[in-house]
Amino acid sequence: MKKYSIDEITPLKDSVKLFRIVPDDKKNMGFKPGQFVKLCDVEERVYRPYSIASSPDEEYLEFAVKMVGGQFTSYLDGLRVGDALLVDGPFGDFTFEGQEKCVFIAGGTGIAPLMSIIRYIEEKNVKGDFTLFFSCKHTKDILFRDELEKLENVKAVFTLTREEPEDWKGEKGRVCEEMINKYVKDVEKQHWYVCGPLAMCLNLRKRIVGMGGKDEKIKIEGWG
Repeated sequence: MKKYSIDEITPLKDSVKLFRIVPDDKKNMGFKPGQFVKLCDVEERVYRPYSIASSPDEEYLEFAVKMVGGQFTSYLDGLRVGDALLVDGPFGDFTFEGQEKCVFIAGGTGIAPLMSIIRYIEEKNVKGDFTLFFSCKHTKDILFRDELEKLENVKAVFTLTREEPEDWKGEKGRVCEEMINKYVKDVEKQHWYVCGPLAMCLNLRKRIVGMGGKDEKIKIEGWG
């Protein structure tokens, strides 16, 4: 376990808070973009896994956490800047390995590990064919929207599954074969990263394979 302190707490959208924590010893842990850690209270009574949203090159770790009123989220909700957390990890193989053709698909807070990957690609100026599909119910759910709209190396596609405002210029409905074909070439050559509710991830895996995508090139990280 490594001790960190809360540096910033920023309310985002739809009951999501962005927590930025810094290591007490000034030495951030090493991790691959896309990995997660376990956040634990200082008395080591409760912990939960959270994907890292920041790039490995930063001196801090960031997490986008939806305040759902659970045991650990309620604990986090009561913390303030300067309070301590213990961090264990990193864990997971939902990692970017430098591939030149990637499609990222996120549902809700599933954008978190993909933000780590995308930020890494942008900071390192990685050249390639990169597309992000970000599926949300409403415009208020689109986390990191301003940052995603300014990406230079990754093409961001937003789609809404519930709300359909008159001035909306993005896509509508769930990510499907038609939507993917509209923006992605060489489906069989792409590496796929899908993160969100487990049912969504499994459904998309089946659809991608049906389109000619290679199962061994699909990574999913789901919950629920």
